[in-house]
Amino acid sequence: MAVTPQFKSFALKQLEYVTPDRVWARRLFGQLNVYVGELHIAMLDHDRVFLKADEQTRMDFEAAGMQAWQPLGADGAASFFEVPVDVLSNQDALRPWAAKAVAVAQRSDPPVLERVEPSWKIKRLKKRKKRKKTKKR
Repeated sequence: MAVTPQFKSFALKQLEYVTPDRVWARRLFGQLNVYVGELHIAMLDHDRVFLKADEQTRMDFEAAGMQAWQPLGADGAASFFEVPVDVLSNQDALRPWAAKAVAVAQRSDPPVLERVEPSWKIKRLKKRKKRKKTKKR
C-alpha cells in the first residue's frame, strides 16, 4: 500500500491545523491527492507528503533541500516537493509551506466542482430538464 491509514490520518490532521479550509483526500493512481476546500495542494505517496509548487515557489523548496516528487524518474520540472518529517510534525514550521502550496493552487487550479462533467452525466441532466418541461405543460 502506498499510504498507510495511520500516516494519512496524521498528515491530514497536520494540514488541517495550518490551512484555512477543510482538508480532504482522494485516491488517484496509487497516491492520495490532498485538497483544501476545492484546491489541490498536496499528494501523499509512500508515507510522504509532497506540497504543490510552481515557478514562483520552486526555488524556495529547493533551497530548503526538499526533494521533488518524480514517480517515474523523470527529468522534467517538478510540481510537488517532499515535506521533511521534522517540518510536517511541527505546525509552526509547516504553516508557511502549506500557505505557499495553497497560493500555488489558487493561481493554477480550476476548482474541483467547476471542472467539466462527464458526458453521461450531462445527458442525464438534459433528460431530466426535458421531463420537467413536459410535466409543466
